[in-house]
Amino acid sequence: MNVAKPPFDKPQVRQAISYAVDRGEIISSVFRGHARPTGPVPSALADWAVDTAQFDTYKPNVDKAKQLLAEAGVSNLKTSMMAMSTLPQQVDAAQVIRSQLLKVGIDAEVQPLEVGVYVDTWKKKGMELMVGSNGAGTNADRAVCFFFCTDGSANVWNYSNAQVDSAGAEARSATDQARAKTLYDDAQKQIVNDAPNLFLANQNQFLAYSPKLANFTPMPDETWQGLITAAVQP
Repeated sequence: MNVAKPPFDKPQVRQAISYAVDRGEIISSVFRGHARPTGPVPSALADWAVDTAQFDTYKPNVDKAKQLLAEAGVSNLKTSMMAMSTLPQQVDAAQVIRSQLLKVGIDAEVQPLEVGVYVDTWKKKGMELMVGSNGAGTNADRAVCFFFCTDGSANVWNYSNAQVDSAGAEARSATDQARAKTLYDDAQKQIVNDAPNLFLANQNQFLAYSPKLANFTPMPDETWQGLITAAVQP
């Protein structure tokens, strides 16, 4: 969500959208059940991810969504939701989300965009709502600060929260892993509460390879695709 564009500048509206979205339905219908709910840090980074079961806004609640929209003075909202046309799962997810938002009085027209137009819109912060498939990398700092610190290189949603900035900066330089974990956890909880993005799901990854392939370790961020040094044994 572009938090610089009304009414998405209001936290209640963004939280209402989170309550309106049923992540379980998206996982079952778009990913055929082969995915898991996620927070800012993906579940594959188990030491740094947070348990999404703690977040009330992850539990679909149409009445709560309508209440928050009313408190924000928003009704019968018409907006647009962009997705990359060459990624069918993005378009499918957008269609499911649109049907869910209609139940709370938000009509988000789905706009499939060609890759170049999509990326250009993303970089120029020209969206209102946009379905994305951003990878969180291999560490918590990228997942938190690269996307959500005020000066983050990929903060295209215009999000800014001093607590997230402070936690991210301290965690980055922390020498104690337990302290860094606490700080990144706090930052993730704040981001989920502010809801500049809705974190939907991490898709399960399936790989098939010959037992003759030695010294091959699949990586959750798919870095292996460009770094395969394994040898095929005769």
